[in-house]
Amino acid sequence: MERGYLQAGTLPGGLTLDPESGLIGGTSTGPAGSSPVTALVTDVDDHRVAAEAAIEVNAALEVTTSSLLDVVVGTAYTATLAATGGITPTPGGASPMAPCPPG
Repeated sequence: MERGYLQAGTLPGGLTLDPESGLIGGTSTGPAGSSPVTALVTDVDDHRVAAEAAIEVNAALEVTTSSLLDVVVGTAYTATLAATGGITPTPGGASPMAPCPPG
């Protein structure tokens, strides 16, 4: 790739596009939600191609449990923590960023 830039849309806050490498990077500052963009790349012969994509920004992971019950020595105890935000689990427990298994 020779050059890359956004033809339409806006990257989420905190992210930038390096036009020389085509790398989108940074630390997202939000807000959470989907940011549709159209990226355009141009090669050394001025051939151009555009592609639409969306970058999903997830809300920061936050524990919402504010208190836990007391426990008595020698007594079984269980408690459930609640949280919001983060990345939603995918079927099979695979992370969206994890490589696919062979085969």
